Amino acid sequence: MHAQGLHHKLLALLERLPKAIREQEECLFWRLAASVRVGRHRLVREEVEVYLNERAAPELRALYAGTLAPIDRFVPLVQEAVEARRTPFTLYQLGKALEVQDPEAAEEVLRKALALAEEEGEPYEVVRNAEGLGVALLGLGKYVEGARILDWALHEADKIPLGDVYRRLALLNNWGYARVLVGELKGLERLCEAEHSLASAGGIPDLSRLMRSTLAALCLARGEGDRALEYAAANWEAASRPRRGPEGNNLVRALLEVGQFERAKEVGEAAYSLARGTHPVYERRGLLAYGMALALKDPRRALPLLEQSVNAMGSPLLAYRQAQAMLYLANAHLHLGDEEQARATLERAAPRLAELSDSGLRALAGPPEAFDRLRSLIRGGERVELRLLGKAEVWMGSRRIPLPLRRLEILALLAMYPQGLTAERLILLLQGDEGNLSTLKAHVSCLRESVPVGTRPYRITVPFESDWGKVSQLIRQGNLREALALYGGSLLPSSEAPGIVSARAELEEMLRRAVLAARDPELLMLLAERVEDDLELWEALLEVLLPQDPARPRAEACAAQIRRSYGL
Repeated sequence: MHAQGLHHKLLALLERLPKAIREQEECLFWRLAASVRVGRHRLVREEVEVYLNERAAPELRALYAGTLAPIDRFVPLVQEAVEARRTPFTLYQLGKALEVQDPEAAEEVLRKALALAEEEGEPYEVVRNAEGLGVALLGLGKYVEGARILDWALHEADKIPLGDVYRRLALLNNWGYARVLVGELKGLERLCEAEHSLASAGGIPDLSRLMRSTLAALCLARGEGDRALEYAAANWEAASRPRRGPEGNNLVRALLEVGQFERAKEVGEAAYSLARGTHPVYERRGLLAYGMALALKDPRRALPLLEQSVNAMGSPLLAYRQAQAMLYLANAHLHLGDEEQARATLERAAPRLAELSDSGLRALAGPPEAFDRLRSLIRGGERVELRLLGKAEVWMGSRRIPLPLRRLEILALLAMYPQGLTAERLILLLQGDEGNLSTLKAHVSCLRESVPVGTRPYRITVPFESDWGKVSQLIRQGNLREALALYGGSLLPSSEAPGIVSARAELEEMLRRAVLAARDPELLMLLAERVEDDLELWEALLEVLLPQDPARPRAEACAAQIRRSYGL
């Protein structure tokens, strides 16, 4: 019943058993497990504590340690349980306990816990222990391996199938956060649906909070700051004093995204003050919240707080939060004009950033407008290359990025207006009078998964170059030979976006007029062969070709064919 999530029914059945059976070790274990899940642990807490004072009871001890014991007693109690008996569950609980003390040791223990669960062949324990290992790997900065383990755990859960709602949604939540970090956002709608179902059913408070945090990160990765703020604000309002540290960290990030800097400062200061003196895992998040809140408007005051945050996030290591602290620290140095210190900070951050995707970076860092220069430093000069003439392709460094036509159109328009476009202007250029903001936001959100694009205004936020821009510049410089060599065809020939149609016609006419004015036979031939049915180009070519030129017969034939097709 536990694996199927029937905790209320299980608890009711167990509580109806005779007292002598209820007080047996195995029965106490399942009574505690079920009562914790349904929020009624007071029913059995005292009985369990009395029993543990008299007996080793390793699995019951491990369960009590992970659910009801004070956080500073978690590790010693579980160590006692493991010393009494090594099982998939006691090892799992020890691994979870060690995460807040020694993450590397936690990884080793959780690998053993998973191997033992697989050896004993209990599917529920395999899924649970695989999830624990995946989460531990994320905390160590092994984002890709952690994501793969969580992918596999979810696959195994689907095979059982796993009916334990809490376990399944916890796994789904961690899987979703891992995919944000590694840039695999496709399929995360499952996470949204799960959160909605949880909220509709009345939810499980702790799990609902975790899912809102992950959904906020997903929204930030997609550039949906307002939605991220809704999730983060809900968690902040419901948070206990210790949890004001982590929830303040998340809320500050969302507030910065939407430009509410004063509110971010208020929340950051409150998170810092309220989390002080609590457990270090909460206290350090409050410290980071305050440092982040100051970083964009008062970077000099933020520096010591962020440096402390970097150190605190390293002991014990929580890689993605240490990465966040380092990103804000480097950006603060950059805003103070100290690029050397910014680069040095990024060098320290390299192990934490190595496996972090663009969407992971987007979720952890700040608004694009404030982090543009830092992103350029991180990418080491990596540029976006837009090949828009003829066959369209987009490249980020050495990576080709496949994009549908609408997103190519957006990039092309943003490349034409590097200073940025308002939403209204971009909609007009893209869709004319029939465009709408929600459609644009959806396309830009998907586009951001591959190419950094800001929204206030809409613009490409990393260095870029386009063949359209190069050809235009070469024509203006009078370098027509190079312009024609680069001109691979019309600008996005299948596009009907008003801004693209206009730019296409403008470039073609500019090139055509320049070549006609130059009266160079080679240039005229090159352009005439690339532009369909342009009689003026062929006739201009015939005017400058000598009678004995071997190209003349072909030029005469092409001109004659065009005249016939026009009925001339």
